[in-house]
Amino acid sequence: MSLRSNLKWQVKSRYHSLLVKDKVKYFCIGRNKTGTTSLKKAFEDLGFIVGDQRAAELLADRHYFDGDFEEIVKYCKTAQVFKNVPFSYSNTLVASRSLCRQYIVEEIYFL
Repeated sequence: MSLRSNLKWQVKSRYHSLLVKDKVKYFCIGRNKTGTTSLKKAFEDLGFIVGDQRAAELLADRHYFDGDFEEIVKYCKTAQVFKNVPFSYSNTLVASRSLCRQYIVEEIYFL
């Protein structure tokens, strides 16, 4: 990620964190071709702020395998709807949920 795009993402995520504070969080988790991208699009069409999937994948690469969920929890403050990685990884949603008990969490699973 370039310096410019990183700065742009940081500004956008801080702004979004103000908009989604104290709102229900939705986690759409599923395997390939189960409709999570379509569901993400539906949430966007309804005006929900959806998490940046690429940023989530980078967080997973940097933090998940070390068992560090703090950055992933911070990411949860940037949007209201999230899909797949890193939440589809084993224990991520459980650990994130225990760290951010202030959220009402709705989980949507696809098999």
